[in-house]
Amino acid sequence: MSNEAVKWAMDDAPMLRTDKGKPDTTARHVLQALAEHAHKDGSNAHPSLLRIQYRTGYDRRTVQRAQRRLEDAGLISANGAVRGCTRWKLHLEKRRPTPTGLHWSPRRRPSGRRQLSGSGSRAPGASRTPTT
Repeated sequence: MSNEAVKWAMDDAPMLRTDKGKPDTTARHVLQALAEHAHKDGSNAHPSLLRIQYRTGYDRRTVQRAQRRLEDAGLISANGAVRGCTRWKLHLEKRRPTPTGLHWSPRRRPSGRRQLSGSGSRAPGASRTPTT
């Protein structure tokens, strides 16, 4: 298993879309299952269809259709076979575009104690933590 390939599949790989424009989560799960079996450079991923079915919970034909969509999109390519299983190469160089204007940063907790606004008393049934 390669952390680099799994991170790519989860965070950096382009998101395929269905015909209706929604994210193709089936293909995404299959890609993640393939990445769990790939080397650091994305090569030599050869889990059996049964193994991918077990990891994803999808039917055999559903997995095969998702693999075909991933292959058509250029995210994976067949690269031989190992013990009757297709050996896949994940194309880690393909990245999803970075959205402009969006900058994610972890939320920082203020140092010290958090104070609630107001006089310090809460109404009956009010939450102890402020909602922001």
